[in-house]
Amino acid sequence: MMVIAGAQSLLGRALVAKLNNQNFNYLVLADENQSDNEEWLADALYWHKVSNSDLPNWIEQNAEEIEFIICCSLITNKSKSTQFNSLWKSGYQHQIPVIGIGTSEKKVKEIILDNQPPFFWTILLTENLKTKPEVSSVAQAIYYYIRNRQNSGLRTLDKVPSE
Repeated sequence: MMVIAGAQSLLGRALVAKLNNQNFNYLVLADENQSDNEEWLADALYWHKVSNSDLPNWIEQNAEEIEFIICCSLITNKSKSTQFNSLWKSGYQHQIPVIGIGTSEKKVKEIILDNQPPFFWTILLTENLKTKPEVSSVAQAIYYYIRNRQNSGLRTLDKVPSE
């Protein structure tokens, strides 16, 4: 199973669609807003939903089944950094691969250098995720790293090999 944090974001939606297209449906979708307005889920195939506030405990209880933790929220501010830091620590504690998205190499390094890393991790650095082609490229890159675990590290989109 894969945990998708930030699932309601533009990138989260694109990634869920990409994974569903490739028959990955054993997904857990996490986001800040677990509202009644769930139109964004209309076409998504997934196993479970969880709120961001419940996510750390949920991961703790289900760690043995989790194959990846993917954070689709850009690490841009203190709140997002705190969330990613929590997911990073869970990845290390339970040896679950972690994939994240950041805009600032400095902010990302603050997290990864201050904490023990999971056995596999990739953080994609991108300027922004405002257009559909940019979002699609990042979703494709995440899918690539799910399918092709290589050495851990920071990556830029221009350095993601094509399949």
